[in-house]
Amino acid sequence: MLAKSPKEITIGQIVKVLEGGIDLSACVENADVCDRSASCLTRGIWADATKAMFDQLNSIPLSKAIKERKSHKFLEVKKCIQK
Repeated sequence: MLAKSPKEITIGQIVKVLEGGIDLSACVENADVCDRSASCLTRGIWADATKAMFDQLNSIPLSKAIKERKSHKFLEVKKCIQK
């Protein structure tokens, strides 16, 4: 049983709870993992990409994911990705 309605829960929230968040590069969350973080040309890009990914995931309510799963839209996307 969920504490909230599936309309009030986002896929981003689920990912964050189950995975602890997912940064596209370890240095995004913790600059100390790399001694070049302060001068890195791509760290900001990875941070922006991570934010964009979570902005997108946070825009998808669980109810929509369930509905699309039931309508097989999810399976169609999965087939495209596997090609």
